[in-house]
Amino acid sequence: MAAISWADRASLFLPRFLGGFTTRDWLRVLHDHGWNVDVVFWPRAVMATLGTVVTTILKPCDDARQFRSQDEAAWQRPVFIIGIPRSGTTHLFHLLARDPRFGHATRLDVFHPHTFLTLRAIGLHRVLGLLPARPRAMDAVQMGWLSPEEDSIALALLVGRGDRMQSVFCRSSAGVEMPAELFRGALATFTRKLVHLNRKPLILKSPGHIQRIHDILRVFPDARFVTILREPGAVVSSIVAMRQSAAKVWSALQWPMPSDTAAVVDQLAASMNRYLDARPMIPPGNLVELRYEDLVADEQGTLALIYRSLDLSPPAVPDTSAKKRPYARRNNPPLDVAMQARVRHAFRRLIEAGWYPPSPSVTE
Repeated sequence: MAAISWADRASLFLPRFLGGFTTRDWLRVLHDHGWNVDVVFWPRAVMATLGTVVTTILKPCDDARQFRSQDEAAWQRPVFIIGIPRSGTTHLFHLLARDPRFGHATRLDVFHPHTFLTLRAIGLHRVLGLLPARPRAMDAVQMGWLSPEEDSIALALLVGRGDRMQSVFCRSSAGVEMPAELFRGALATFTRKLVHLNRKPLILKSPGHIQRIHDILRVFPDARFVTILREPGAVVSSIVAMRQSAAKVWSALQWPMPSDTAAVVDQLAASMNRYLDARPMIPPGNLVELRYEDLVADEQGTLALIYRSLDLSPPAVPDTSAKKRPYARRNNPPLDVAMQARVRHAFRRLIEAGWYPPSPSVTE
């Protein structure tokens, strides 16, 4: 196990999103993983258990709410931002979430999918909104309790499975795969609550959804998609750097195994290939694909392309609620020659489609 700084040790007392489980589901998850929590993460497990008790007590208040029938039209046509991890989905999500015509999930909502309506009703969001945003461990993206956040966290809490659980039980694969039926049910439940809260169509983002096109379309036949692509070598370099940062134990209850870069490449390529196979299912006019590099080079032009492609008018009034900060990329160490060759071979379908040249030119 690597050394942990004193700041990271203090963070081990934070339950992260784990307190959003109900106690019954939390105990089932622990049982599914053999109660195998590393000693260093025991404080987090204890705090999470206490959080689940609060969630269990408040959940009936959310369950008792009656959703309005007029919310149905807003619920039916969400926009999904998809892409493999470290492709710029978060940056794009933050940009599109500024559009006041759309609603989105915040960290408060996805950390507490069973109870966020009740927590907001008692004003917790106003208190948490006073806390300053902080940069994520793996990059400079500022995140606070009311910042846009990916819905995969909420789905994992509703089902007890999903890719998010792999970051919690890093050495266990038991109970990680989320069956299609459970995914669709959780997605419908969570998004209906979000629409009830926002009274607007939703913008949603989770990298794992790139493998769920078929299931998303089963729930939302007219869903719209924005796919962001990034040079594969840069993606792999970014993930390797992320796994070497404090982000690797952000929500963990087990210390992760050493990162296997080759396995990362194969997993990412499999996700991309699954997307390429599924993209013809998306109705014409409901998909726009773009490159991360183009977004960084011409942010406003790329956003205009998205609005035109999805037949949306640009926001009438630009968002001025937050100070705009220039997006800063991190320079990650480049991959060695052998790994670059493996990446090009694994992502050959993306390269052959003309998105990127056979020889990588982007290493950031």
